[in-house]
Amino acid sequence: MEQTKSSTVPVVLSIIITAVVVGGLVYWWQTNQESKLPTDQNVTEQTKPAKVTTKTYSSSEFNYSFQYPEDWFLTKSPKLDKAQPEAVWISKKEITNAEQNTELMITINRSSLEDNIRKNLISRENITFAGQSATKINFTGDFGSPVVSILIPQNDYTFLISYDPADQNYTNIETILNSFSFQNQNTNQQVTQPQDIVYTNSTYGFTLTFPQTWKDYTTKSRTIDWGTLGTNDSIDFGFSVQDSLFNISVHSKSQWQKLESEEGPTPTYLGENSKYVFGYAIAQDAVNNTMVARMAEIQEIIKTFGLTK
Repeated sequence: MEQTKSSTVPVVLSIIITAVVVGGLVYWWQTNQESKLPTDQNVTEQTKPAKVTTKTYSSSEFNYSFQYPEDWFLTKSPKLDKAQPEAVWISKKEITNAEQNTELMITINRSSLEDNIRKNLISRENITFAGQSATKINFTGDFGSPVVSILIPQNDYTFLISYDPADQNYTNIETILNSFSFQNQNTNQQVTQPQDIVYTNSTYGFTLTFPQTWKDYTTKSRTIDWGTLGTNDSIDFGFSVQDSLFNISVHSKSQWQKLESEEGPTPTYLGENSKYVFGYAIAQDAVNNTMVARMAEIQEIIKTFGLTK
């Protein structure tokens, strides 16, 4: 029995010593790993992006100025004709050929706001730019893709600022746009947004409202013959190149009832007063792209139809 006891003691001591050594090694390994975090796990303070240094362009002749990035290039056209007295191109790269690699372009034109908008128009929006009444349009232009232009009427001129909103340097383009200012701030204070045009027919008692794109519209009265159903008066609305894009027809109530039972094309009901029923019809074709654009506006014009008696 004594021999068994004495042989057990060394074994127990050996187990205890081994456990202590192993535990110490594990603790040392964990501590050592914690003290060696990868450098990319260190928390560093984020720095703010550097402020863009700018230069200022100003025109004493046309009373405007703007700022653009100091490392960008600005090219001003030589004295142009009276129709377009100034053009300025701004680019990130040096401009060797005007309008090539251009980030933003400014032109000053003697033509009216509507004349400028009419070319290659996709959409338009009335805005305020640099404290002035302006119009923002989307169109397809010389950039080779849909671009945005801001048009600002100033006295006898229209400023046209064009750029591509998808440009990779758009942040810097915004810097230019936000810095734009006119020195004679009061010159355009009285300029109002283009007013709609109201047509009034006092004979039959109705009105229509047209956008400014229809400022040169024409009207023509004619009589439509329906054979056994009689005739009715009609007013055509169009332009010199196509004088009937749509018409408003005026019918007696009895004639309208008969027309409703007829087969084939008949006017679409528009409204009626105590004496007449009004209908409308739209042309099927347009002679050119400008007339296509005007035809696209007819439904909105029709919605403005109102009775005055």
